[in-house]
Amino acid sequence: MALTNCRECGAAVPAHSHACPTCGAKIAPIPDAVYRPAAPRPAEEPERRGWVTAAGWVVLAAVIAFGGLFFYRASTSADRRATERAEMAREVEHMQTVNAWIQDTTFNTPVPQTAGWPAPTTDRAKRLWVINRMLVDGRVWEQRVMERHGVKGYEPPPAWGTPQYWADARSYPEVGRYLEGRAAAMAEIRKTSAAWAGERAAALARESGLPAREIREIFPTDFGAGALDAAGLADAMLQLHRHLVRVDPRVHHAGGNQLRWEREDDFRRSQELLARMNAAADSTKQAQARRLSRQFAALTGAID
Repeated sequence: MALTNCRECGAAVPAHSHACPTCGAKIAPIPDAVYRPAAPRPAEEPERRGWVTAAGWVVLAAVIAFGGLFFYRASTSADRRATERAEMAREVEHMQTVNAWIQDTTFNTPVPQTAGWPAPTTDRAKRLWVINRMLVDGRVWEQRVMERHGVKGYEPPPAWGTPQYWADARSYPEVGRYLEGRAAAMAEIRKTSAAWAGERAAALARESGLPAREIREIFPTDFGAGALDAAGLADAMLQLHRHLVRVDPRVHHAGGNQLRWEREDDFRRSQELLARMNAAADSTKQAQARRLSRQFAALTGAID
């Protein structure tokens, strides 16, 4: 039983008594709230557990997002590599066709279907695409210039260089027509090739998306230098032909590869012009070799 003390006499009194049994003093009752147990404090643990759970969801979402991004990038990279391989294979195969066509100096092989061929989507394949286009477009342009001057192909008529021709150059007018037209065509190409190369580089840059600077590194404006050497060779061939026509009456075919010259100065001048022509031919070959070396380096960089 709960006890309390009387305020008057100090005697022990039951807590629910209304008066002190010793002195009779009244005792105020104790409210029931005093005997009620204190309300429990709000538990913090559930709130803490809720915060951890929210953080866990955030971490889980981040892991899922990064994982998805990783797999997406991996998938995209794999698709791009597959696309690049397919585009490179197509361009390499096409380049073989272009190379075989360029080797035909008679201009009898059909032009490879390059114009209108859409540019690839990958950078390495784009470089090959540009090289193919530039080679084909350049040769087609040269063909058209030469055809305007009545010339088809880089091969002179079969009689050129034979002893019969040397002894009787006037009897082969087709050689003269060819050499005249070739010299005029090469002179035009020499004057306009650099501008043509610059324009084509800009046009192909727009079509492919590659910088024009990068294309000019493969096909710089010294494309015109090759035309300069070719023009020198064409002029040397024409000068030799004109000399043989002038001395025709004094040169005779002596059988086989033998010629008989009536005048020593005619023979000496012929040898000088022949040496000049051979030097121009060597210079042209060297210029072509330099250009092919540069293009091969570009090809190697794109294919490797």
